[in-house]
Amino acid sequence: MNGFFNAIRHYNSAFHLIARLKLGVYFLIPAIVSLIVGIGLLFSIIHLGDNFGAWIGTHYPFETGAIWFAKVAQWVGYILISILAIILFRYIIMMFLSPFLSPLSAKVEKHYMQTNDAGWSLNQLSSEIIRSIRLNIRNLMKELLLTLLLIILGFIPVIGWFAGLLILLVQAYFSGFQNMDFTMERHFNMQESIRFVNANRGLAIGNGLIFIGMLMIPVLGVILGPPLAVIAATVGVMETMEHNPGDDLV
Repeated sequence: MNGFFNAIRHYNSAFHLIARLKLGVYFLIPAIVSLIVGIGLLFSIIHLGDNFGAWIGTHYPFETGAIWFAKVAQWVGYILISILAIILFRYIIMMFLSPFLSPLSAKVEKHYMQTNDAGWSLNQLSSEIIRSIRLNIRNLMKELLLTLLLIILGFIPVIGWFAGLLILLVQAYFSGFQNMDFTMERHFNMQESIRFVNANRGLAIGNGLIFIGMLMIPVLGVILGPPLAVIAATVGVMETMEHNPGDDLV
């Protein structure tokens, strides 16, 4: 719980750092890319949600209640496609924004550590992109599998009551993981990063929960969410490494 509440506090620090370090320029390109991808996914949700709902409706074998079932199926289609779209949006947007968010994280780290160099350069870009792709594919497969399992469990009485909350926590964990990795990639290899996040799940969930909440805000959340979450995650990772050097990799 400590890590969870610290993650919330780090967002407050992020707002102060934006003004102090003049980080507004780092928001411009991510905002444009986020808007383009976000608009594309919104139209996809509307189109695919209708089609998926109609497909579910065709499997109802009775005439009685067919209209009611079709309406329910349409809403189920929207919900399932929306969950999938939110998951994919995060992974797509973070991979596209990696060349802009990595130097943003490095600048925040440089300020935090009071050094002249945070260890990021253009020469590292290709290796970081490859590492990011490998890690994102690994996390995407795990998140989709866990989400699908929880959706299935959601149809079980009593257990289903908690499925929605668990899906949100799973998404928050992997969202926070993504945001933290923009800092971790300069310090840890892939396996070390996984162990670090597992040892600091509260930090990842807290960061990711606010990030997902921001993405729910029309337009503004999509523009501000990714850079702000990465700044907060950078502060969180650096603070954790400073207070627990080496302990989080055991």
